[in-house]
Amino acid sequence: MRGGAWSAAPSGPGQVPCSLRGSAAAERRFRPSPRPSPHPGPRGEPCPVRMSFLLPQLTCKKEVDQAIKSVAEKVLVLRFGRDNDPVCLQLDDILAKTSHDLSKMAVIYLVDVNKVPVYTQYFDISYIPSTVFFFNGQHMKVDYGSPDHTKFVGSFKTKQDFIDLIEVIYRGAMRGKLIVRSPIDPNNIPKYDLLYQGI
Repeated sequence: MRGGAWSAAPSGPGQVPCSLRGSAAAERRFRPSPRPSPHPGPRGEPCPVRMSFLLPQLTCKKEVDQAIKSVAEKVLVLRFGRDNDPVCLQLDDILAKTSHDLSKMAVIYLVDVNKVPVYTQYFDISYIPSTVFFFNGQHMKVDYGSPDHTKFVGSFKTKQDFIDLIEVIYRGAMRGKLIVRSPIDPNNIPKYDLLYQGI
C-alpha cells in the first residue's frame, strides 16, 4: 500500500510483536543491507537470473522490469525475500513444489529484497516474505480480508492454498478484473497490523 511507510507486526494471540528485539519475528523484518554485493555472470552480465530451489531468481530491477513486461497470459508471481530466511525457505518449498502443476497459469520468480530497492520501497515491503502478483503487466490485487490488498505477507500454510489463489487470480484476470477475493481460509492467512507513520 502506498501513502506511508508501515511496519508489519503479528496481531494474533500468542504472536510476538516485531518491535521486540531478538525475537524471531523481528529478525525476519526487512532491513536493507548496507552493502549489497553484486553477482555478475561469467561474462560480466550485470543481472544474471540465478536458480534457487529450482526456481529462477531475479537479481536486479532490470530483470524484474523485463519479467513484468514479457510474461503474457499467465500470472506472474514475485516472491520478495531472502534465500536464507526460514520463512522464505518454507514458502520457496511450496512455490517449487507447485510450479509444475501451475505452469499453464503462472510463472514464479524469487526476488532478493536487497537487490531491488525500488520495488521494495514501491510495494512497502517491510516484512518478508511478501508475494506480489501481476497479469499482462498489471498489478493484481487480492482481498485477503486485511487492509493490504497489494501483496501476500508470510508463507502459505499449504500447497493447495497457493494453488487455489493462483487459480482465482488467473480466472479473474482473464475476465479483466484487477482485484479478486482470496479463496484461502482466513485462519490460514497470517495476521498483521499495519502501523502507519507520518500520515
